[in-house]
Amino acid sequence: MTTKSRLITILVLLPTLALAKITLHGQAQVRPRMDLYTFADSLREDVTDFYTQYRLRMDVHADIGDGWFAHSRLGHNGVAYWMKFGEGVASRDYIVPSTARGTMDMLEMYFGYEGELVGGHIGMVPISGVSNPILDLHYYPDRVLDIPFHRYSQNALPGFHGYAQFGPGRLSLGAFIEDNSGSKIGGEQVGQDAFAILLEYRLRLLGFEFSPQFLNTSAADSIAAPMSYGFNLATPRFAGLKPSFNAFWTSQTVEDTLSGVAAYDGYHFRARVEGALGPGCLMFWHDWAKVGDQKARYFWISYRVRLYRSDEGEVTLAPIYRLQTVDDDFTRAKIELDFSVRF
Repeated sequence: MTTKSRLITILVLLPTLALAKITLHGQAQVRPRMDLYTFADSLREDVTDFYTQYRLRMDVHADIGDGWFAHSRLGHNGVAYWMKFGEGVASRDYIVPSTARGTMDMLEMYFGYEGELVGGHIGMVPISGVSNPILDLHYYPDRVLDIPFHRYSQNALPGFHGYAQFGPGRLSLGAFIEDNSGSKIGGEQVGQDAFAILLEYRLRLLGFEFSPQFLNTSAADSIAAPMSYGFNLATPRFAGLKPSFNAFWTSQTVEDTLSGVAAYDGYHFRARVEGALGPGCLMFWHDWAKVGDQKARYFWISYRVRLYRSDEGEVTLAPIYRLQTVDDDFTRAKIELDFSVRF
């Protein structure tokens, strides 16, 4: 497409964009990291690795009118949307590492209705793994710490999510497709489908917020189908800081030696504090988890300072320290400096 044809296309689209009330916003980040692995046994060598990551997330929102909307998010379909300098797709067969580039993918696409008392949306719908540890425990029991749902599932699931005001609180229902590979060929079942139901009731009272949650997977007898439940509890702010606590349990009873599926029980607890402190914003949390016989702990602390702010966006800087400890196995420390621009 020539420059002239691109300009004509933009001019043609501008009236449509204005009528549809389309807004565009996003976040760009660069993050140098020191990654330190220390293993509990002498058979594995400790690892120290310094590298730099970057990511871009772009959100496009269309306000159709009277509460109806459509939304999409573009970004890299990698671990927590991040790409690493020197890795990715190359433009030529002969390259130097710095020419590799990351890719942009459709991470979310959903549409629906949002009202004061009722609403819902369908598609690849967002659901935060950082604020809902039940998703980590349910979907990633073998690596429950270090926010795996955020990192590997990109904070989204295919299906439906809706809400309705019910009594003094808000009832939410999610119905998600976990595996869509099942079909019948000549009357014979090939592959299996799996589905999940998420229920949550959110109640606010005197500055407290309490939200019990229930998440259950339905699948064939040979497929893992965990049931998870627990609650999120947030308290009123104290000296600018907001404490919260999460407690979740899970149980998976399916055992199949042919497929390697094993039964297990587990839990995940989190204590968290975040809010304004001095010129910036502090975030701290500590996780305790156990699935089967494996115990682990996780510690996160960050302090984000705003360097610039305007009506169009802001620039921030945050040092971050994370420590993951898996008993009798390894510890992993991440020391990072996050540069971020929101627009």
